[in-house]
Amino acid sequence: MSYQDGMKEMQEGEWLSFRPASGARIVFGGILLLLSLGTMTLFVLGKFHTPSGGIASPWAGLVPGLLLGLPALGLLSFRSGFRVHKAEQRIQHWWGFGKPFGVREESLNAFSHVEVLKEVRRQQNKTYVTYPVRLIGAEKRMSLVCRSEPLSARRLAERFARALDKPLHNHLSGIPVIRQPNELDLSLGERIAASGELPELPPQPADSKLHLQVDGERLQVEIPAVGILRGGLFLMVFFLPGLAMGIGFSFLMGGRTGSRFLLFGMGLFFLPLIGAALYAISRGVRRELLEVGPEEVRLRYLYPWGESSKAIPTQELEEITQSQSAQKLNPLGALLATGGISLIADRGMLTCGASLSREDRSFILDLVRYVLARSYAEGGGSKAKASPGQVSAGTAGMV
Repeated sequence: MSYQDGMKEMQEGEWLSFRPASGARIVFGGILLLLSLGTMTLFVLGKFHTPSGGIASPWAGLVPGLLLGLPALGLLSFRSGFRVHKAEQRIQHWWGFGKPFGVREESLNAFSHVEVLKEVRRQQNKTYVTYPVRLIGAEKRMSLVCRSEPLSARRLAERFARALDKPLHNHLSGIPVIRQPNELDLSLGERIAASGELPELPPQPADSKLHLQVDGERLQVEIPAVGILRGGLFLMVFFLPGLAMGIGFSFLMGGRTGSRFLLFGMGLFFLPLIGAALYAISRGVRRELLEVGPEEVRLRYLYPWGESSKAIPTQELEEITQSQSAQKLNPLGALLATGGISLIADRGMLTCGASLSREDRSFILDLVRYVLARSYAEGGGSKAKASPGQVSAGTAGMV
């Protein structure tokens, strides 16, 4: 049995079973059950009194006890999951209380692939993002799982695609990335090497702002800062007059009422505006340095006062994509960055280049593929040792 991302996978005879984790549900159901039993016990022991001063009937606790106990029993006994029979090409989605109550069975031949995508859903006045995983066919579809975190949804989609022997269509970036079942355990470099194609060094766009260095199987790309104007001065120009008026109003009201707390409260009201502007300025002066080598892929964030970095092992890099959401540059791109380049592994993801043009982002994707092809063709990638830890992150000292 294996457990990952809230999903248990186990072999039950000829069936491969997937069951969602039930720990949180059992804990919550247990708490409700204890409250139900405790309520009825207090009534039986005569601890509740009527408005007239008498002792409440023991049967009076039955209604509140059942209102708590029935949902508790439902949470404790509810079960659901999926079962896959590879030999007979069948999949079952079952659910029930204690034992299966309902079963939906479909032929695997009715489905062509597994997909994972990003969806924006609305509930009343709230909007939230979710990442569903589905089994897709020409006329049918089956929802498998839904997560609020993209990497978790992506890992579960890989597990289902591997178990069902179906291609995986990844739509998380807006541009579909398709991997066949035999490619799910291969890194991006291994897939490029297996294709037998050796990409050529792509030409740099004429108006590119990138600074790069390519040395065989190593690559360094520096992405320039977006600038203070786009990073935070725009915010300051609009928020400073509002801040000044707010402070003046605070002094005026404070002088009339003689209350210093009003002044303090108005000052705190405008602190988030200053914080947002300073954060955007720090993003505006930040440069990004992407380094690709046989051992690791590292992204450095370079500030005038220091740097920080994140890295993933090259052997674990599985996808590199660019988002479609940043077709036009955002004037507040440093604070409200959308889109960009994503370098994805099972245990982490690096994102950069949200302020770049579409041509520069495509150029970086081609560069990374070019370097990985050279690395694996020369044996560098296959000899590199993957780090046993998770995605690493470090912070350099002040400079």
